[in-house]
Amino acid sequence: MSTTLTIKDERAELLTFDELDPKIREDFDYIDREEMYDPRFFCITMGKKIEDRRVEWYDANEFIASTNPEFAEWDGVHADTFFSGVLIKFLEDDDDGFLRVAFVYS
Repeated sequence: MSTTLTIKDERAELLTFDELDPKIREDFDYIDREEMYDPRFFCITMGKKIEDRRVEWYDANEFIASTNPEFAEWDGVHADTFFSGVLIKFLEDDDDGFLRVAFVYS
């Protein structure tokens, strides 16, 4: 089975729980008070056609390291479906608080 990796060409900014809209916070109701100010939440736009676009929010702490050698340069993977997922790479150079995003399809 082949894997397709699509790199999103923009960076996603990491936000704290406190910076999220109250409606978005409802999806992350497991956050403790101590974790409210950790920058770990980000959003990406999904869908190729304008009418199909939607924004998906993620918690970077829910991503896990991949054992797939194709993804060795990435810091974490999140399976959205059995056949697709999102990869993240934290940017440590001049832009702390941002990450790079890629989509994986098989």
